[in-house]
Amino acid sequence: MVDPGILVVNAGSSSIKYAAFRQDDAAEPALLGKGQIEGLGTHPRFTGKNEDGVILGQREWPADGF
Repeated sequence: MVDPGILVVNAGSSSIKYAAFRQDDAAEPALLGKGQIEGLGTHPRFTGKNEDGVILGQREWPADGF
């Protein structure tokens, strides 16, 4: 069985941010990873990080579209 999780998404006018948490028997949810896509509508960039802040993925798209 997979432990239940929580996905938090914050969508703004020029960015989308997310965080994923594991909810097990601990009192506080444990961060699994987080990231964002910023520069929407101008020069989009994605960054995803693990719970320690280590970058797991990055991508950048040209300003004229993706």
